[in-house]
Amino acid sequence: MMLLAGLDFLGTMLAKEWTVHRAPWQLAGGALAFLALFVVLVCGLRYAEMSMLTLGWIVVLQMAVLVVDRTRYGTHL
Repeated sequence: MMLLAGLDFLGTMLAKEWTVHRAPWQLAGGALAFLALFVVLVCGLRYAEMSMLTLGWIVVLQMAVLVVDRTRYGTHL
């Protein structure tokens, strides 16, 4: 679940930065991160149910997004 959230977060941050800087490596890196995300998800389904993987993935991802938004972009709840 942590790996899923990490890959999702990495792809999201690269996509967000690409919209600002338009560096091709950010777009390619984001695409590779999302490709790896779905490969890891398929492999994870061998060991756990989809609902448990998805729930853990989303919880960890949302916590990371809140922390980064608060520290890097200065947003407040």
